[in-house]
Formats: sequence, C-alpha cells, structure tokens
Amino acid sequence: MSPNATVGRNVYFQESADTEQLAAIVTAVNTGETINLCVFQRDGTPVPVQSVPHAEDDIPKPGHWNWMPFQVKQQAKEESAK
Repeated sequence: MSPNATVGRNVYFQESADTEQLAAIVTAVNTGETINLCVFQRDGTPVPVQSVPHAEDDIPKPGHWNWMPFQVKQQAKEESAK
C-alpha cells in the first residue's frame, strides 16, 4: 500500500522517457485519482502540471508521478509494524 497523496508532500515527476525524474510538490488532490503538482525544473524553475496520474507500482513512467524510494520503504516499514 502506498502513502496517501496530500497537499504539501514531495514526490517525483517523470516528464518524458528521456529525462530524469524531477522534484515536485503536491498542490491539489483531485477526484479521479490524479493530483496537481508544482514541478521544479533542473534550474529550479517551478512549473504547474495538472491532473497527473500515479505511476503503477511507483515505477517511473512519462507523464506520471511516483513516490520517492525512501517514502515507499517507510510505508512498508509502517505496514509491517501493524
């Protein structure tokens, strides 16, 4: 189970198949399982991106967001402690 996306959380955004993941902050959680992001380009320029779907199994996919690896590990740790 993945953590819940909430406003203010940091995530990764994959712009295209030939670019590295970019840092992003969740700015809104939409209905229909998408979120809005403020994506930071490599030079630090913020770019709004809307209605972004989650990458299945947190595997980077162009046009999708995913959790950072430490967030996935932390969630798994918390789930196993229950």
